[in-house]
Amino acid sequence: MENKSEIKMTFRIVGIELSEIKLIPPGSSEQLSNEFSFNIAMQAGVNQSEKKVVVTVIIDTQNMEKTIDFAKVAVNLIFEIDNFDEVIEVQQNKAIIPNDIIEILNSVSYSTMRGIMWNELKGTFLHHAILPIIDPKQISPQKIPKK
Repeated sequence: MENKSEIKMTFRIVGIELSEIKLIPPGSSEQLSNEFSFNIAMQAGVNQSEKKVVVTVIIDTQNMEKTIDFAKVAVNLIFEIDNFDEVIEVQQNKAIIPNDIIEILNSVSYSTMRGIMWNELKGTFLHHAILPIIDPKQISPQKIPKK
């Protein structure tokens, strides 16, 4: 794939780890509708020796007013980047990943998360809680709270 800075990146998903899924049934049927709000947190980390980037995606599903939590799903997507040293710079144990690369990895991660959530939530009260299609530029890296 090419990005705006003309860097070609060759990558693949080599692992998908469902690290957490929590369903919180609503207290009453009045609390549930077919409209949901999603809080999205994403963070990328690197493993330089293995030429891998791990994108952690955490989605909290809530009612539209964001007053009732319904679910939390967390996934780690592991990407292997063949030309890692050309596209990712590591200085003093800190990775510098170009924004174009982050956008590509976030977009793939978010879309993959949509499929995972659909599969994990089908047949539950959240069957219709499908992540919306969004512009990958709207997904910005965030700090993910430690447990």
